[in-house]
Amino acid sequence: MQKAMQEREEQEKRIQERQKAEKERLRPLFRAFAEKFDAPFNEAMAFGIWLHLHSIHSAPAAEDVPADNTRSIVAFLLEYRRKAQERRYTPNAANVQTPISYFHRPELLFGRNSESPAIPTYA
Repeated sequence: MQKAMQEREEQEKRIQERQKAEKERLRPLFRAFAEKFDAPFNEAMAFGIWLHLHSIHSAPAAEDVPADNTRSIVAFLLEYRRKAQERRYTPNAANVQTPISYFHRPELLFGRNSESPAIPTYA
């Protein structure tokens, strides 16, 4: 039992060390992005949001900050996240097709020449 607990603790420690190394590897990318903002900010909060966006392959780069930006880094990241979610979950208008309702168009379900009296015919 103790051996299993010790192995689990060692595994958790290795995971934490790997996560810490990954954070340190990404920090220069975040700092390059953060240099685009003038106002002082809570670096831990901004870095946490940026890391989350990076984990879902949506982190902004320094080039994504417009030259005339007036928002704080946190406001920019939250808006960037919202826009990324919209892009991910909102289909393009060109690809959207109006769903066909069989209630309104029963001939699509039963055929145009259906003899059923319950099905209205459209001329």
